[in-house]
Amino acid sequence: MNRRKITQITALLLSLLVVLSACGASSQTEDLLEKGIAGYSDAVMEAPMAAAPAPEMADERAFEQTYNSASPAAQERIVIQNVDMGIVVPDPANKMDQIAAMAERFGGYVITRYTYQNTLQSGVTVPEGSISIRVPAEKLEEALNQIKDGVTETRYENRDGQDVTDRYVDLQSQLKAKLAAESKLYEIMDQAETAEETLMVFNQLQMVQSDIEVLKGQINYYEQSAALSAISISISADETIQPIEVGGWEIRGEAKQAVEALIRFFQGFVTFVVWFIIYILPVLVVILFFVWLLWKLFGGMIRKLFKGKPKLEEEKKA
Repeated sequence: MNRRKITQITALLLSLLVVLSACGASSQTEDLLEKGIAGYSDAVMEAPMAAAPAPEMADERAFEQTYNSASPAAQERIVIQNVDMGIVVPDPANKMDQIAAMAERFGGYVITRYTYQNTLQSGVTVPEGSISIRVPAEKLEEALNQIKDGVTETRYENRDGQDVTDRYVDLQSQLKAKLAAESKLYEIMDQAETAEETLMVFNQLQMVQSDIEVLKGQINYYEQSAALSAISISISADETIQPIEVGGWEIRGEAKQAVEALIRFFQGFVTFVVWFIIYILPVLVVILFFVWLLWKLFGGMIRKLFKGKPKLEEEKKA
């Protein structure tokens, strides 16, 4: 390879270094590109235009054109909306089936679904469950209305909206820079004439393409999360909110919770009394009996021992 050819390739590598630096290339990439090209900055103006890009670049170019058309000023807001709610229904299993069918009917899907049994303070076992779905964002309100239809009570409903427009536009900018770097690497590879040069460019191309795939995945995640809102529903049975009835009088709300707390206190107190009488009291009696027995056996010796000590001290002083 003549000196002019080497100058052209190294000049292209230097220009690629600027592109990679702008899109956040790693220090390892910059060190590799900078090696052996110092002093060739003037050759950038002399480098000829490369041939047309390889056919395999068609998909990447089409993807790049899609994102070049969007600017931060004209970018539609990308907002991820999620809802977390708890409801009480007569039949949790049937309600979960209805919610799953509704999600599929709206063009969404079920993420997770769990059913389990819960034992109440009264000893009654009732079914409960939880389900998470995704529905199109434009149908979120309609989905929530259908979920609330026929419920006995909505315990809570929390909505969370996250605006990721700035991050989304930044990812687009990074992707365009990476696609430009990939195109430049293909140009440099076309001009390489030795296996060493080809391998060096190929390694850089592999890293850039890996970054491109990561960026595409992040962009797709934001697009899908914004297009499909997540709804997480905790479902309880009516028995969990049934009022306490005393002499025909129903106790609800805070009064019910206070009565339940009082009942739990008495339950704990009775449990303590039973344990004290059956277990703690007999153990205390046995321990006190052995203490009394030891005192009877060795108490006299102990008293004599302590009475003898003052006499011995007085004799020593005399």
